[in-house]
Amino acid sequence: MRYEEMIEKPEAQVMRLADFLGCSFTEEEKQSGMVEKILELCSLGGVGDWKNHLTNDMARKLDEMVEKKLEGSGLKFE
Repeated sequence: MRYEEMIEKPEAQVMRLADFLGCSFTEEEKQSGMVEKILELCSLGGVGDWKNHLTNDMARKLDEMVEKKLEGSGLKFE
């Protein structure tokens, strides 16, 4: 996922990210506008902006999910 892709097609990238994390949207969620609601709540803030939106526990859980997904891929999460 690249920044440019997030800007060009944010809905598609949110769904792609959900699939990657193992929590894909159901058809009902897509039809109800859940993806758009999530995009309304999110912004592409600067580096470190997550601290203004996530608790330390939320950040830790997200880090753990990403590390688990990247395990064995050769990619590093920093």
